[in-house]
Amino acid sequence: MPVGALILLLGIPGLNALGRLYGWFAGLLLGSNADPALTAQVHELEDARSRIIAAADAERRRIERDLHDGAQQRLVALALNLRMAEQRVESGDPGAAELVRQAGEEAQHALRELRDLARGIHPAILTNRGLPAALEDLASRATVPVDVVAKPGERLPDPVEAAAYFVVSECLANIGKHAEATSATVAVRTVDERLFVEVSDDGTGGASLDGGSGMQGLLDRVGALGGRLTVDSPPGDGTRVLAEIPLTERAAADTGAARRESRRVLPLEEAERIQGERKRLLTFRLGSLGIVAAVLVTIWALTDPGLPWIAWPLLGLGLVGGLDAWRVFSMPPLSEADLEGATDRGDELARVTRRRTLRHHIGAHVILNVFIVGVWVASNGTYFWPAWVMLGSAVAIAIKALPRPARAHAHLLGDHT
Repeated sequence: MPVGALILLLGIPGLNALGRLYGWFAGLLLGSNADPALTAQVHELEDARSRIIAAADAERRRIERDLHDGAQQRLVALALNLRMAEQRVESGDPGAAELVRQAGEEAQHALRELRDLARGIHPAILTNRGLPAALEDLASRATVPVDVVAKPGERLPDPVEAAAYFVVSECLANIGKHAEATSATVAVRTVDERLFVEVSDDGTGGASLDGGSGMQGLLDRVGALGGRLTVDSPPGDGTRVLAEIPLTERAAADTGAARRESRRVLPLEEAERIQGERKRLLTFRLGSLGIVAAVLVTIWALTDPGLPWIAWPLLGLGLVGGLDAWRVFSMPPLSEADLEGATDRGDELARVTRRRTLRHHIGAHVILNVFIVGVWVASNGTYFWPAWVMLGSAVAIAIKALPRPARAHAHLLGDHT
C-alpha cells in the first residue's frame, strides 16, 4: 500500500511533465521555421506598400498644387477678362475686343495645362492609339534626340502598356535632367510572353535604382505586375535601364521565381549565421525524434519483444529525420562565395541553383529507396519489388539531369516549386 501511494504521488506530476514535454516536441516538429527568403520578400512587400501609399498621397498633393497654381489661376483670369469685356461691351468701349482675345489665350493656356496634367495621370494617346504612338510622342517631346528602334506590333494589356509608358517617360526625364547625354534609344520588344523595355543613353552614367523616388516608383509599378527592373550604369559609360514585364500568368510565375532566386544570394557571414541556426533547429528536431524512438523501443521491450511491429515506426521516424537532415545540409543559403569570380552572375546563379537542386533530388531519392528497402526487409518479402521503385527513381533523376530548360523539367516531373 505505501508503495502504491508513493507511485501515485510521483506518477501524477510525472505524467504532467511528460505531457508538457510531448507538447513542446509537437510544437517543435510542427511549428514553422523562418525562411529568410520568404521573410525578406514579406518585408519588401510591406516596404513597397508603404511607398505606394506615400506616392499616392504625394501625387494627390501634386495634382492639387498644379490645379491651384496653374489651371485655376488661368480660369480666374479668364473669368475676370470676360467680366471686364462684358462691362466694356455694354459701355461701347472698343477695347472689349482685346479683352476677349486675351480671354481666348487664357482659355488655351488653361486647356494646355489641363492636358499636361491629365497626361501625367494617364496619357490619352496611350488609351486611344496604343503604346507605339505614345512612345513616338514621348520621343518627340524629349529634351535630347531619341531614336525609337523597336515597338510592339499589337495592343498589350492596359496595365502593361501603362507600366512601359511610364518607364520610358521617367527614364527620358532623368536623361534630360541628369545624364548630360547627346542621344538616347528606346526599344520595346515582346519576347517569349514577356515585354522588354530598354532605354539607354550615352551620358555620364552612375545611375542606380535607389537614386530617387521616381525610379523607386517605377520599381514598385513594374514589380506589381510581377516584373523586374534593372539598371546598368557604369560611371562615364552611359546608362541602360531594362524592364521585364510578363504578359501571361505563367511568365509572371517564372519571372517571380527568378526574382526570388536573385534575392536569396546573401553575404557570406549572414549565410553562415542562417545555416548555423538551421543546424541548431535540426539538432532539436532529430533529438525529439530520437526520444520518441526511445520511448517506442522501451514500450516494445516491456510488452512483447517477439513482435516485430517496432520496425515500422522506426522506419517512419528514420525517413522523416533523414529527409529533414538532407534538406538542411544539401540546400544551405546561397552566399556571395558561391558566385565568386563569375562574369555573369545571372547565368552562374542559374547553374549553381540547378546543381544544388539536382543534388538535393538525388539524395532524397536515395533516402527514399533506403526506406523502401527497409520496408521490404521488415515485411520478410521474397520478391524484391523495391527494384521497380529504384528504377523509377533512376529515371526521374536522369530526366532532372537532362540539359533542358527548367520549365520542361517541371512539366515532366510535376515540380512546380
